[in-house]
Amino acid sequence: MKKSAPAERSGTSTMRVVIDTNVLISSQINPDGAPGQILGLILESRIQVCFDSRILREYREVSLRPKFGNQPEEVGALIDLIRIQGFGVIGRPFQGSILDTSDMPFIEVALASLADFLITGNVRHFPSSLGNTQVVTPDKFIRIFLEHRDAPT
Repeated sequence: MKKSAPAERSGTSTMRVVIDTNVLISSQINPDGAPGQILGLILESRIQVCFDSRILREYREVSLRPKFGNQPEEVGALIDLIRIQGFGVIGRPFQGSILDTSDMPFIEVALASLADFLITGNVRHFPSSLGNTQVVTPDKFIRIFLEHRDAPT
């Protein structure tokens, strides 16, 4: 696993994101929606997913629930891709309160990785921002990504 990000990021143009499990599952259910576009950005290495072992474990466990009908090999390949191309950290403890404590790993990884965005379908479960990390829905992230991509350099 890669070490935690330094206090300041420099020279990085790829957006770092933390992806809530609900977005990953939605991308598999409806590949044509914004979550599916986000999955495409991961597969094309256009964004870098920040994670820790808790998040990867949750991705795997939830994705393999029988109701989603995912194949273990496909889930394993996606998890491996995230592990290889992503940015692994050790979460930084968060002292605030949140609605759903199972969301804590996503907050802690966002803080430790200095992620640009935390993407979730449940924005009400999270603070609106975590330091420099914006908490956004998949639709809003895609709009921001497209604006960033189309902006003159």
